This record gives sequence, structure tokens and C-alpha cells, in this order.
Amino acid sequence: MFFLITLPLISQALMSGWLLSFTLSFDDLVLSAFLSGPGSTTLPLVVFSRVRLGLNPEMNALATIFITTVTIGVIAVNRWMQVRERKRNRDMQMAFALADAADPLPLAPQQATVRKSLDTASA
Repeated sequence: MFFLITLPLISQALMSGWLLSFTLSFDDLVLSAFLSGPGSTTLPLVVFSRVRLGLNPEMNALATIFITTVTIGVIAVNRWMQVRERKRNRDMQMAFALADAADPLPLAPQQATVRKSLDTASA
């Protein structure tokens, strides 16, 4: 049930939370300094130490890679969610068409409203 209902509903929140924490990890240098161990350094600390010594092309390239990675990730997730939404709408329309073919009785007012909203959403 979790993977069929709950996870798809909260997937957008999980993705936006991940992107926000990824972005803020570069801003919160003090937290990164305290959480890194004595023999290791985190990426924000490396970037800060190199920027403090002076900007060089490596930092510009690293910033470009970060921006490109996040942008591609956001676009990919957006496209994937649009495809899923179109598939869901198409499946619902097919289900309504099959239900109409099997049941020749006239539509109840609630079913007509739902069908009308689906038709306008897919257009």
C-alpha cells in the first residue's frame, strides 16, 4: 500500500526537499564544518577554501556542473510526472468508455461532472 498510494503522493515533496537540502548544504558552511570528520572534508568546505584563495576556472566549472545537474534533474522529473499524468487520464477515459459500453443506463449527474472535468483536463 505504501508504494502504491503514499509514495506517489509524497514523491514531489521528497524531491523538492532533496533539492532544497542539496542547495542549502552549500550555504550552511558552519554545519558542514562541524559534521565533517577529522580526516575528511565535505564539498562545501572544499569550495569555500578554494574560493577564499581566489576564484579560478575550476570553481566556475564546478558551479556550472551543479546548476546543470539540478536543472536536468528538475526537467526530467517534470517530464516524467507529465507522462504519468497523461497516462492516468487516458486510463481513466478508457475505463469510463468501457463502463459506458457495458452499462447502457444514462449517467448519474456525478459521473457526468467527473467525465466533463476529465475531458477538459486532457484537452
